[in-house]
Amino acid sequence: MKLFEYMAMQKAIVAPRLGPVEDVLVHEQDGLLFEPKQVEPLAAAVIRLFRDDVLRRRLGEAAREKVVRVCNWERHARTMLAFCERLSGC
Repeated sequence: MKLFEYMAMQKAIVAPRLGPVEDVLVHEQDGLLFEPKQVEPLAAAVIRLFRDDVLRRRLGEAAREKVVRVCNWERHARTMLAFCERLSGC
């Protein structure tokens, strides 16, 4: 849930390369991903964002656009309704 909240707030995100995270974020496109349990790449990504205003804004804007377009409650509700309809055979 926090990931989507950060995206909605147009924040640049640094996150570990884990399945659920990679289902949402694309490295260098709408976030910076690092290998789990690797302190140096995490620190490097944070420092990079701190130093690069343009990158920080670009990633934040892309994340916001994605969450509004793809990861919104209306879309989730429609997906759940379609799933329920398939289960019920309607």
